[in-house]
Amino acid sequence: MNKQLVISVKNDIRSDARVQKVCETLHQNQYQITVICLHDSLRFTAEFPYKIYFIKTHFNRGFLFFAEFSIRLFFALFKVQARNKLLLANDLDTLLPSVLF
Repeated sequence: MNKQLVISVKNDIRSDARVQKVCETLHQNQYQITVICLHDSLRFTAEFPYKIYFIKTHFNRGFLFFAEFSIRLFFALFKVQARNKLLLANDLDTLLPSVLF
């Protein structure tokens, strides 16, 4: 069985240990994972056994940040072809774009 999962998170996964643990557990259980996350200005690289799609925003905080991130996340779900896949909204801020998709 082909189990595909798209995880959306408002942080950068490279610095979010709780999301990394969830992804590692799901990956060990044969899920094909794509993570959509915020691109932070961190300069380190990390290797993950799953796909990562970064979203860059112009605003860093406040209402405009949340509005822009939600809109970009909604369109990112189309880019990663999230139809017919399980969606996991890791943050409350990522729930609305996931539900609308």
